[in-house]
Amino acid sequence: GIGDPYYPSLGNGGYDVQSYTITLAIYPPANTIKGSTTISATATEALASFNLDFHGLIIDAVTVNKKTAQFSRKDDELTITPAKPLKLDKPFTVMVEYHGSPESVLSQAIPVQVGWSHTDNGAINVFSEPDGASTWFPNNNHPRDKAIYRFEITVPQPWVVAATGTLRETKKNGDSNTFIWEMAQPMATYLASINIDQYELFTQRGPNEMTIRNYFPVDFPASRRIGANILPAAIDYFDDLFGPYPFEEY
Repeated sequence: GIGDPYYPSLGNGGYDVQSYTITLAIYPPANTIKGSTTISATATEALASFNLDFHGLIIDAVTVNKKTAQFSRKDDELTITPAKPLKLDKPFTVMVEYHGSPESVLSQAIPVQVGWSHTDNGAINVFSEPDGASTWFPNNNHPRDKAIYRFEITVPQPWVVAATGTLRETKKNGDSNTFIWEMAQPMATYLASINIDQYELFTQRGPNEMTIRNYFPVDFPASRRIGANILPAAIDYFDDLFGPYPFEEY
């Protein structure tokens, strides 16, 4: 654990994450994923091994600084032993390759399921607050360790990926598309989210020329879509209360 007295098993000590790159191929109808998460971090102490939080999915390989690392997992604790110990204050990179069918988990904080959610029609949504992020990527699962993110998510057409951050690029690959999203401002792991459906996009202009992106399922009724019209004024209101919205887009 990172040292949280209320949730002693959440997060991990010994390192500070700077960035996550999550690269996944997802088939929504069957709720299957395959890919990897690459983590760039700095050791805050000398480490012979270190832990990541990771639930359920099948691990195919782990490397640290591009060299094969030993690993074991007990419950949701993934323990990684690199080929060479990590030195204090030195950066390192760990990549975990994995596959499987993600599932939600019961939160330690509140009696609800959090994390990855899959519906009968294939739609996928991720609701991770406060501790569900480990259901779909390995991480340091505590808001004390914020980082930047890059999501490279491939889905078959006509599925669309909406994620936390800014859409940088959409690549067409025959009968599939890869959606590349980036969050350039450090954020907590529970804010990392992808949402997959057959969406229609409606954009608005918010305070300070900020882009607001609304993704509606194609069958979402127009009578309910108008609820999004309040967003620019709502964000402006909360800007006055709490300060400017901290991210590039909403």
